[in-house]
Amino acid sequence: MQTEQNEFMQHELRLPELTVRGMILGAILTVIFTASNVYL
Repeated sequence: MQTEQNEFMQHELRLPELTVRGMILGAILTVIFTASNVYL
């Protein structure tokens, strides 16, 4: 069996869970949903 280096299967691959983009997107969605709940 041949061992291949596949980026999708690497255990050393670490992806950030908390990013600036995620924080901004979460804040925008929070404002939108809060405003819709207040309106309704």
